Amino acid sequence: MCRFGGPSPSAKESVSWHKEESSGDVARYETGDEDNFSQCGYFFRHVLGPEERERLTDNIAGSLVGAQEFLQLRVVANFAAADQQYGKMVKDKLLKLKLLKDRTTTAKASSVPQRAKM
Repeated sequence: MCRFGGPSPSAKESVSWHKEESSGDVARYETGDEDNFSQCGYFFRHVLGPEERERLTDNIAGSLVGAQEFLQLRVVANFAAADQQYGKMVKDKLLKLKLLKDRTTTAKASSVPQRAKM
């Protein structure tokens, strides 16, 4: 069974960052009240131009279309937390891709020739 919650938080003192002492396990570092979305939103609004935003959201939606729906919802919510337009663009493109995928699947299924019964 898959876990999507990540590793459990651990105290800073118990985390070893030295290569020779590392077990290969990943530790979780609590950031407290720090903002995890403003940098991403700033990048989207002020660094990327309109064409770059289109390409970025195209790539994200294209990669996300095959994921489980609860993951899709979580990802869209994270992008929307960074910037409302960012989340909306990913969500809209994801919905279009899902509709296209459904239509393609339906068209392929209806075009498969049926075997004649003997």
